[in-house]
Amino acid sequence: MLQSVTVGGSFIVLVDKHGKAMVWGANSNGEIGVGDLQIRSHPTILDTIEDKKIFEISVGSCFAFAIGKITTRMETSVFDETLNKTANSLANQL
Repeated sequence: MLQSVTVGGSFIVLVDKHGKAMVWGANSNGEIGVGDLQIRSHPTILDTIEDKKIFEISVGSCFAFAIGKITTRMETSVFDETLNKTANSLANQL
């Protein structure tokens, strides 16, 4: 079941009911976030953020931005912990 479908300039991002993302389309600027510049002609699980639950996603012509929550506990620095608290606070306001 889908939560959202978002279309960028020449790529698509799907978010399912579990907050997981699938992407496909043009990728010449790395806009789909898979770590390379190869075109994806079929939906590809966005495993670069697989430990996150996406609440909201926004796209432009050559970028995608997601707001979400970390779903696994990882070792973090004090700086990372501050960023996580800020992101979680923003996500809780949605």
